[in-house]
Amino acid sequence: MNLGDYADAITISAQARHISHKMGHQKGEGEALLNIGCAHIYKGDYLEGANYLTQALGIFRRIGDRRSEGVAQVDLGLTYNQQGDYVVAKTHYQEGLQISRELGDRLGEGVATINLGYISDQLGEYASAKIYYGQTLCIYREIGARTEESLSLSCLGLLSHHIGDNETAYQNCQQATQIAQEVGARNVQAYALTRLGHALTGLNRLAEAADAYQQALDIRRALGQQNLAMEPLAGLARVALAQENLSQAQTQVEEILKHLETHNFDGTDEPFRIYLTCYRVLRASRDARARTILATAQRLLQERAARISDETARRSFLENVPHHREIINCQLPIDN
Repeated sequence: MNLGDYADAITISAQARHISHKMGHQKGEGEALLNIGCAHIYKGDYLEGANYLTQALGIFRRIGDRRSEGVAQVDLGLTYNQQGDYVVAKTHYQEGLQISRELGDRLGEGVATINLGYISDQLGEYASAKIYYGQTLCIYREIGARTEESLSLSCLGLLSHHIGDNETAYQNCQQATQIAQEVGARNVQAYALTRLGHALTGLNRLAEAADAYQQALDIRRALGQQNLAMEPLAGLARVALAQENLSQAQTQVEEILKHLETHNFDGTDEPFRIYLTCYRVLRASRDARARTILATAQRLLQERAARISDETARRSFLENVPHHREIINCQLPIDN
């Protein structure tokens, strides 16, 4: 799984589940289900992942395995988070965090905490996100969890980018990329490289940004992560647009639009930034589809916001996140 061989991970874990079930070894069956669910998550198949994780959670509760129950809770939270259901995701993360703290499970505590930070970041609650990420980085460094440290650093980098501190974002993402490469965590490395691309773009170091985005894109494609590949691809389109290479930007956006015919952007850090990128490029090309893309982005953004029951959090989601705010404030182009 760490090497990105998700199909093999599912096959092997399914064999382990079958053997464990025949032996009546419920813990082994639950762990196999957990692995299958996680592999589906990494593939971007969140509904299927949630199905296996829910089965695993039921087994862990039945046998009283609290540590594994905490892991399943956090992984379930991830499936809802990546689909934009932040309220349900937060509930699972908080339950996982409580269990980890009860057991003194520092790694589990770190995983739950970083995900709570990620939700805060996505909601535009940047002060809270900074606290969560800082706590997480301390935990991972304390226990020597290098892969998780890399992920934490890249999350801090993304947060710094969101608040306009691209120099700090660059430093964090550069360090995250180096660690992920050292430990061979390709999925985490792709996140770090994409976020590094954002920081470099913010610093107007466009050639370096394009290189980071291309490396991330290559990893995503090698791992078969079609949805996640759209994020660095959109980054490349933004760089091309900034370099006034409209033809190249249009080609990259066409690939994104082709993807949207059969897929979505679930699992990406910022799905609405991808929509906004497509809109900007199509608008610059005087392409009539710009109106449809913007209308779709506005509708989906409002639908996701409607799932946020807390009014303050919903307002933050729409108003504090820069690309969300821009989408809301954009006027639909007049049809020719």
